[in-house]
Amino acid sequence: MDDPPKEFLCPISNSLMADPVIISSGESFDRPCIQACVDLDFIPLSLSDPNSNPNPNSPLVLIPNTRLKNAILNWCERSGHPPPLPLAPHAAREIVRSFMPPRTVGTRRNQKATSTEEDCTEEEILIKLMDSIPSDQEEAMISLREATRGGRERRLYLCTRRLLEVISRILSSPDPGVQINAAAAIVNLSLEPENKVRIVRSGVVPPLVAVLRSGHPEARDHAAGAIHSLAVADDNRTVIGFLGAIQPLLQLFSDPVESPRTRRDAGMALYYLSLVGNNRSKISMIPGTARMVLDMAAGEDAAVAGLRRPAVMVLANLAGCKEGRAALMDGGAVAALVAVMAATAGTKEEEYCLSALHEMSRGSVRFRGIARMAGAERLLMKVAEEGGGMRSDMARKTLRAMRGEAEEEEYDNASIVSDGLMSIRGRHGRNNFRYAPDHNTTEF
Repeated sequence: MDDPPKEFLCPISNSLMADPVIISSGESFDRPCIQACVDLDFIPLSLSDPNSNPNPNSPLVLIPNTRLKNAILNWCERSGHPPPLPLAPHAAREIVRSFMPPRTVGTRRNQKATSTEEDCTEEEILIKLMDSIPSDQEEAMISLREATRGGRERRLYLCTRRLLEVISRILSSPDPGVQINAAAAIVNLSLEPENKVRIVRSGVVPPLVAVLRSGHPEARDHAAGAIHSLAVADDNRTVIGFLGAIQPLLQLFSDPVESPRTRRDAGMALYYLSLVGNNRSKISMIPGTARMVLDMAAGEDAAVAGLRRPAVMVLANLAGCKEGRAALMDGGAVAALVAVMAATAGTKEEEYCLSALHEMSRGSVRFRGIARMAGAERLLMKVAEEGGGMRSDMARKTLRAMRGEAEEEEYDNASIVSDGLMSIRGRHGRNNFRYAPDHNTTEF
């Protein structure tokens, strides 16, 4: 198939134009792309002649280029090339953003922004948000996002009832830029422990859940990070589970199309939520969930992407309830966990696997036969002898249960693993990969 003539390609998207229009410079663009420039208040210089658009503040007039459109369709018919499909507005906006200088996504006024954005007040942001124009709303959300990167005091100051109520409403915006920056602002605000419960009580969880389900991919990433951060607070976990976050988090966690960062955050959110009995039972009773998490724990791809640890952390929690133990046994958890233990000797992943096996072993005749068939005894004996501390203790108790010698004891599952409340949220760029014992510390 022949390559299309260069004049048939939009200078912005570099693809065949479905709806070419002419601007004042005489150059033609695909309408969605140049419209995205207008919406973002970003008018690029003509890509073929830097001097053809000297006044970017002048109104942009779009004139349909019917002759070029017909020429493109005729060429497609002759060459056997499918006619071009209209570019979706959100896709056009993403393309245009790629041309914009760093930290200028939003409006031309934003291109002139300096660090003073970090000093903006609640009132200034609320005034900007009164405008219904998406580009102005996006500018307001970018201002808030920048401001919430200004340190602890700024995050505490800006976490107000009025701003949170506005963000809750604006998260449902169909505009990707508004949605992305609103979700990122929530992540930043949630970094402070004092803000976590306040944010959940403001009503922000239902719109975050809606973004998890069907938002822009980058907005989903931030929404997963926000739920992860908010779920760290004990008082939030039951509410977040009740408001429907579990199902979309499971979908994100298991979806290979999502970014590793999004999946890690979804997995860690599920871990924190499953520390609560009601959520643990709810997750366990969703058909196929135990098997899905087991597959992720055992998969090599999951290990490379950093997903194994949140998977085994969730499994250790699920094993702490009757419904979870039953679902795990039915899903082949014993053999899978033994295999993961063998591959992760001496690591935290091994400790979580051991915790799950220990929980499943308690009072279960069924466990004894399955564990023997899976070769668990040899592995447990090795850990009991060499693991030391908590690992050795759990391995010995699990071995006694396998042999029918277990004492009738009740254990608090949350205390079995030495560092259960561990965040593995890693970010690229200015923040290095890090671990945090109680909360996420990454700004956006």
